Amino acid sequence: MSLQLLKNGDELRPHLPQLAALYSGAGWGSAYEPARLARMFAAPVQWRVAVADGQAVGLLRALSDDVLEAHITELLVHPGHQRQGIGRRLLQDFLQDKAHLCIYVQAFKTSTGFFERMGLRNKADFFTVLSRAPLRKTGPTGHTYPQLA
Repeated sequence: MSLQLLKNGDELRPHLPQLAALYSGAGWGSAYEPARLARMFAAPVQWRVAVADGQAVGLLRALSDDVLEAHITELLVHPGHQRQGIGRRLLQDFLQDKAHLCIYVQAFKTSTGFFERMGLRNKADFFTVLSRAPLRKTGPTGHTYPQLA
């Protein structure tokens, strides 16, 4: 398998339908249509997309001021391509490129070990994660928000 990493500045539009399928296939729901994804991957978002044999198979998305910090919001790999080092490569590339920044990740408990193996440290004794589910089920353009607890 030939793997290419796309990042900010690279052309992403041809892969937007594949990214929509990636979100859906990874269990994130169907709220990620290509037009919404184009907005999600616009500045100040930092991103990486793993493309294997012409297909988008993984992604990393982060919010960053590129001065002090970056917050990784999503790191996912298509279920059929997991355990092949794609997530590790996406994260390594991002961490190397953003070595001048403090990196934060809000991870599912099942993913904590992966991030710790990659050198990030669990700061649960220092940080509290607070959240709120969307107040409306649909947005102004009619798209459906994923339902979070």
